[in-house]
Amino acid sequence: MDSVASQCAAGTGAEAAVGDMAGPCFRAARLLIDAPTVPPDATSGAVYDLLVARPDVPCIPILDGHRVVGLADRVSLLNRFARHLMRDYYVRRPVSLVFDTDPLIVDCDTPIQVLAELISLKKPQALTAG
Repeated sequence: MDSVASQCAAGTGAEAAVGDMAGPCFRAARLLIDAPTVPPDATSGAVYDLLVARPDVPCIPILDGHRVVGLADRVSLLNRFARHLMRDYYVRRPVSLVFDTDPLIVDCDTPIQVLAELISLKKPQALTAG
């Protein structure tokens, strides 16, 4: 399994501000955490086990080679597994049946202000999904 954080080699995330604003300009790279990844054919049960083993990880990126094809977030997967008989139904099935196929993906150099706008306008659920 690859590490998402190791795939992005960004600087410190702090640079001189542009215009009249003073202070550092923080980038999305500062929010990166080391998280395991899985292929689209991984089982939902395997992703569930990763999330249980890593309570610090809010989501598991689903990669097809080096391309992100989805995101299995903790809240959605655990809610699905908590429903009557759903854990038994999904545990051996591919995670592709339950992951978000349109996750919010930004470049490591994206300013935090831009990321906040993208989350609020395009994908508010990204706050809980990771």
